[in-house]
Amino acid sequence: MSVITLTTDFGDFYPTTVKAALKGEIPEGRIIDITHSVPQSGIREGAFVLYSLVPYFPAKTVHLGVVESGAGIFCRPIAVVAGRRGEKQFFVGPDNGLLIPAARRLGNVNVFEIRDLNLFPESDSPDNVCSSGIFAQAGKYLAAGLPIEKLGPEVSDFTDLNFGNFGINGGTLSGEALLADSFGNIITNIPEEVVLRLCCFGSNVEVNGWKLPFVKTYDLVGQGKPLALIGRHGFLELAVNRGNAESQLGIKSGGPVEVRVL
Repeated sequence: MSVITLTTDFGDFYPTTVKAALKGEIPEGRIIDITHSVPQSGIREGAFVLYSLVPYFPAKTVHLGVVESGAGIFCRPIAVVAGRRGEKQFFVGPDNGLLIPAARRLGNVNVFEIRDLNLFPESDSPDNVCSSGIFAQAGKYLAAGLPIEKLGPEVSDFTDLNFGNFGINGGTLSGEALLADSFGNIITNIPEEVVLRLCCFGSNVEVNGWKLPFVKTYDLVGQGKPLALIGRHGFLELAVNRGNAESQLGIKSGGPVEVRVL
C-alpha cells in the first residue's frame, strides 16, 4: 500500500473528514499530514509546500492536495502522475494549479480529469463542487494500484501555476516573497542558481534596505541577527537567527523583494 499525504487549508478540525474517508482501507501509519495550515484559499502557498517536499517521498506516493479557490467555485477534480519510470508519484486535487509545480519538479507530467462516475458514490459525483470525498476516494484507488487512466481522460487544458517572475538588473535581483513559514522565515521566488550567479557565501546583500550577510547556515550569525541563505527548497530565504524575519524585516507574503549585491 502506498503512502498518502494530505496538504490542505482545513485547519485543525476539518482534516478529520478526509481521514474518515480514508479510514478502513488505508492503514493509519500510511497517512502523512504535510500541513493543514495553508492560508485559506492560499493556492500558491500550498503549491510551494508540495513543491518543497515532494522529492523526499518514495515512488507511488499519492499526494492529496485540497486548497480551494473560494466557496462555491467549481473546480474540476484531477489526478496527476509525474516522475521518471519507476519513480512516479501521484497527485489528486482541484484543477486550480495547486498540484502542478510539485508535479513539474518530478518531470514527465500527465494530467487526468476524474470523470468515471462508476467509481464514486452519487453524493461524491465529480460534477459537484470540489469534494474532499472525491479526492479521498480517488487517492484510495491510486494507492491500491488502480491505473490512473481508469479515473478519466487525459487533459491538456489544466490550470498551470508558477511562482511568479523574478528579474536581474545588473547586480540587483527583483522577486517576491512566496510565503512566511511558521518561524517567520521569508521564502522568496528567487532560485538558488540565480543568486549564486551574482554573489557568493560570505558576501553581503541589501534586501529592501536591510543589509544582510549571505551565509550557508543560521548559526553563522549571532542570535537575533538577520541573514540571507538558500533554503532546502532551493530558493533564497530571509531569516533571523532565533527570531522572526517577517516581523523584523516587515516583508509580507506576496510582497516585493529587491536584493542588491554589495
